Parts: sequence; structure tokens; C-alpha cells
Amino acid sequence: MKKILTAAAVAGFALCASPAQAIILYDQNVTPDVIFGSGNDNGVCTVETANNIEVGLRAKTRYLGTYNSNGDGTYNQASGISSGSAGKWNYEFAINLNADVSGSRLFNDVIVGLSVDTDPSAATSFTTFTFDPLAAWNDNVYGTNATANGAGDKSSVTNANPAYPADFT
Repeated sequence: MKKILTAAAVAGFALCASPAQAIILYDQNVTPDVIFGSGNDNGVCTVETANNIEVGLRAKTRYLGTYNSNGDGTYNQASGISSGSAGKWNYEFAINLNADVSGSRLFNDVIVGLSVDTDPSAATSFTTFTFDPLAAWNDNVYGTNATANGAGDKSSVTNANPAYPADFT
């Protein structure tokens, strides 16, 4: 049985600012790069940018790094457990509060929502969760638009600070 992660969840990321027209793009890179861990490649993300905020989302086969993108914002991933209690797949997301390097927004200036399609059929039924991306997990990685792949900061100082500078992603 396959579980489909619908990347319309990217649209569920609530952007706090005046409305702007944004286009959801598929199988894209995030800006500036994937900055967590070494060996994690950029690409295959569903990306939307509005009001200088870029959000990206992708599903990935755990430990293998395969994405199984359908090219339309959906990802087919096998369900089940890969080891211990970890699922065979996971999702990764990126939030860049300064996509064009001209902003001054802080993480505590935005509200993040993730919408998940809970209907396993072709129909959709979204459940939306709003959360503080800094508090939801303690392994976040931060950097500026100049941060190289794998060179992000994941110190406890940055992970505990919702007023972290706007040029950090």
C-alpha cells in the first residue's frame, strides 16, 4: 500500500503578511540550498514564494534519499516501519524568511501551518496543524542565504530563539 503526501501542504504554510499572488512550483530547489547535514541534496521540493517568504516541502524515503515525486506536488511513498519506530518515509520542509535577501522578518513574525491530506483515496480531506517551527522540533537547522549545503547552525541557542534574525532560514 502506498501513502501519498500531498504537497498542497505547502499552501497550508500560513504566511503572515499582505496577500500576494504566488505560484506553486514542483520539483524545485529551495533557496539557497538544503543546509541540514552533509549529503542531503537540494531539489524535488514543492515550493511557493510570497511576500519574500519561500516554503518548500518534499517527501523522502528514509535512509535512501529517494523522493518518488509525481511532478505535481504529490509523492508516492511506501507505508510501514523501516527500523524501530521510524516510518519508511518522512517529509522535509524549508522556510526562508528572506528569499530575495532584502527582508527583515523574524520567525516570531510568522505563523506556520501544515495541512495533511488524511484521506487515502483520490479525494482530499485536509487537517491543518499550526505550530511554531522553532519549538516543534529541537533539531532545526538555520543559516543565511549564503549558507552552504550541510553548513547550517543547529545549536541550542538558535533552536530556542523565536526572534532569530530574519536572514536565517
